[in-house]
Amino acid sequence: LDDFYAAIGYGGVMLSRLIPRMKDEYLRMQREEQIAAAPLTPVVTQPRRKQHNGGVIIDQMDDCLVKFAQCCNPVPGDEIVGYITRGRGVTIHKADCVNALSGEEERRVEVEWADESLGAFTASLKIVAYDKPNLLVEIASIISEMNISIKNVAASLDEKTQIATFRFAVEVKSREQMDKVVKQLMKKSDVIDVFRA
Repeated sequence: LDDFYAAIGYGGVMLSRLIPRMKDEYLRMQREEQIAAAPLTPVVTQPRRKQHNGGVIIDQMDDCLVKFAQCCNPVPGDEIVGYITRGRGVTIHKADCVNALSGEEERRVEVEWADESLGAFTASLKIVAYDKPNLLVEIASIISEMNISIKNVAASLDEKTQIATFRFAVEVKSREQMDKVVKQLMKKSDVIDVFRA
């Protein structure tokens, strides 16, 4: 109940949608009381169908605004947690994200990925490698050969050690696809390390 009140306060549940549902719930309760008065009539109740918002199922909430945190960029397959924001619905974080863990515990809600295909999600890759000519082109080719779109690239070079660091923003469909990219990049002899940023 506290989570529900919080959702109303933070704009996750709109009053214009709440009032008709309250009326429906009131009518449903009246019907149940009438059925209880006639116990010989068998009653079969259907389990509540889980509804999903933007690719995730949010415990105890339907039709609320959902956005994915840019601090940790969760993708399907990651363990996730929802965080009720002030006036902006529920933000989805990776379960181990520092920002979600350091926030107020009562504003965290249970969430899970919906079963169906959800489209593409942006994730960040950090690649550390020994510098050489055409290194960026070779790394980008490995990623694009796996049918993964590259949205952004940032690069830096340590002149003293000749070690290059790349940050790629890529679009993936799942954690499994992300793991495959990491494994493929690690096969390259010039690459020192690859991890999600």
